[in-house]
Amino acid sequence: LNAYGAAMAPLFMNLTFWIGAFMLMVILKQEVDAQGIERLTITQRYLGRFLLLAAMVVLQAVICCAGVLAIGVQGVSPVALFAAAIVASLADLSIIFALSVTLQHIGKGICIVLVFAQIPGATGLYPIEMTAGFFQAVYPLLPFTYGIGAMREAICGFYGAQYATDLAVLALFFTLFMALGIVFRPLLANVNRMVARQIRQSGI
Repeated sequence: LNAYGAAMAPLFMNLTFWIGAFMLMVILKQEVDAQGIERLTITQRYLGRFLLLAAMVVLQAVICCAGVLAIGVQGVSPVALFAAAIVASLADLSIIFALSVTLQHIGKGICIVLVFAQIPGATGLYPIEMTAGFFQAVYPLLPFTYGIGAMREAICGFYGAQYATDLAVLALFFTLFMALGIVFRPLLANVNRMVARQIRQSGI
């Protein structure tokens, strides 16, 4: 590597993608306005809003990668870096959107907990063998692990099929949480209304 910053770039890029996707949940409406559109199903609403957000996180990933390369971070394969960034961004969005829409305020809280768990627990700062036993147990379940891994391959050099494996796991995260959001969102509608009503009454 040509600089310490190149070694840290994968962690901070993944952190950027996660926080960027989460902020979209805070700034933009999660529900689609169906006024003037007949027979719009819950699944169509979910996918419609997701596609809008997906275009924004892909743009974010492209800008972030271009900026990183422009300031001198090395890249064995810039094309692979852009691809890894886009896939990681979409996987993060799928997780955050599914949790935020399905569980509302509780889901957003889980997203915040997840980002703090992933900073030390996804091999971004230290080798996983140097971390606590808890992080060694959970790091294979964290999306940052695979986003960081794929970007390291694109920046530092490829080792076997590790790059393809990381992208495949990110695609699996994307698929699983898309399915979770589409299937469970209608089932939890009443619970979400109850929680939202209690939050309004509590004055939080």
